[in-house]
Amino acid sequence: MQLPRPPAESLGGAPRRGAGVRLNPAALERAIGESGAGVMVPRDLAPAIVLTLGAEQFLLGNTQDGGAPADSFTPVGVGRVRTVAPANPTVGTDWSIVVPAGVTWQLESVFARLTCSATVANRVPRLVIRDPQSVTWVFMPSNATLTASQAGDIQWLKASNDRQAPAGLLEWLVNLPPVFVPSGWTLLTITNALAAGDQWSSIKLMPREFPVG
Repeated sequence: MQLPRPPAESLGGAPRRGAGVRLNPAALERAIGESGAGVMVPRDLAPAIVLTLGAEQFLLGNTQDGGAPADSFTPVGVGRVRTVAPANPTVGTDWSIVVPAGVTWQLESVFARLTCSATVANRVPRLVIRDPQSVTWVFMPSNATLTASQAGDIQWLKASNDRQAPAGLLEWLVNLPPVFVPSGWTLLTITNALAAGDQWSSIKLMPREFPVG
């Protein structure tokens, strides 16, 4: 593949500021099957190349080494929807799951059932996303409140409207925003006033899984 030559002033050494951008060699090789080491292109051609190689939106960068920032990730393709069913947690604790290595998740659906003990308290669950350092980045409150001896089903569902089932049915639907969860990050519940005898069960996730380029 013949790429345009950079401006003459960028050929003899460090490029003039604003003159061009450097291709990410690894991303270029994945996209077109050719090495792009050391290739510079005029800045005004960068948008056209990004459109041509649209799946590699991180292909062009303004850093001199051409790399994407260390804290970024590039999902590849349209992904595939998986079903994941974590084991029930210990009684009296919330549940959690870590995204496997080499993939990024975008959540389509999360379902779980909370069975409450006879302890009098209002349990209010929320779904949380944390990084490997246990820093919370996203939390998704539910509209569910369960009290003593109740068992309720909570479904976080993408593109839904928050609602509760008709009276007498302990079922809640909660909108799930289209967030990405990178490899090594944790998806978990944090339940206000969770009692020692409370039990989470029937946990089912449907993530769209992307290999990370």
